[in-house]
Amino acid sequence: GVNGSRSVLDALVDAGGESRLERWFLGLCRRHGLPRPILQKTYRDDGKVLARIDAEFPGGLIVEVAGHGTHSSRRQRQRDAERATELMLMGKRLLTFTYDDVRDRPDWVADRIARAMRLASDDRMIAPSILASSERRCGEKSASSRKPPEQIERTSGPSPTTTSAP
Repeated sequence: GVNGSRSVLDALVDAGGESRLERWFLGLCRRHGLPRPILQKTYRDDGKVLARIDAEFPGGLIVEVAGHGTHSSRRQRQRDAERATELMLMGKRLLTFTYDDVRDRPDWVADRIARAMRLASDDRMIAPSILASSERRCGEKSASSRKPPEQIERTSGPSPTTTSAP
């Protein structure tokens, strides 16, 4: 029937996540009218993996969904902290939501993502002038003259594409 068709369509639209939590997250995005993020992107610098992320929204907003099984050990938390540092140094914004957030507080999660995307949009309007003036004061190379890390995008399928990080 119609309801069964809708469930199948929703499942197909929300496909692409590597875990149940990521698929729930994609459903949350769809239900709240958020843009579909790019999934499972890997950032590299000179061949070294700097970060592999769950989802990236427009404006460089990264969202990680942290399940209990893959983000609970000391070693996993260390990797998460290192990845967050690398992403911040690339100028990315990082939000992390837990299993419980995605499952039990979807409105709060969606609101935080929408708010962060608005902030990123506002920052892009003023950031170049702030960056240029601070670099002149500090004598640093401009961000545009630095070599950006290589990034590999993979939304699904066997062949990733390579692009430059913004």
